[in-house]
Amino acid sequence: MFQENSVHVSYSGHIKHDVREQHARPLSGPCRETVKDILRKCEKSLNVYLHELNKLPADELVAGNFGNIGLNARKNNQIGVEAHH
Repeated sequence: MFQENSVHVSYSGHIKHDVREQHARPLSGPCRETVKDILRKCEKSLNVYLHELNKLPADELVAGNFGNIGLNARKNNQIGVEAHH
């Protein structure tokens, strides 16, 4: 799944973010509805998260861009509770 990549950058400014940071916006709209539909079928939130994580391209994983799946499976738990009410 992971590849050994190295990037060399020359930059004279100030970097605000740590290289290990991960970024994600809250799931909303069509992404949230898709997750709700899957969780209504009694899928476990961790399985849904891991399935979506495996679909991410390697360059998005390296960049820490988790905007389409969220940072962790806990948010899927909350969405699953909403789906059953």
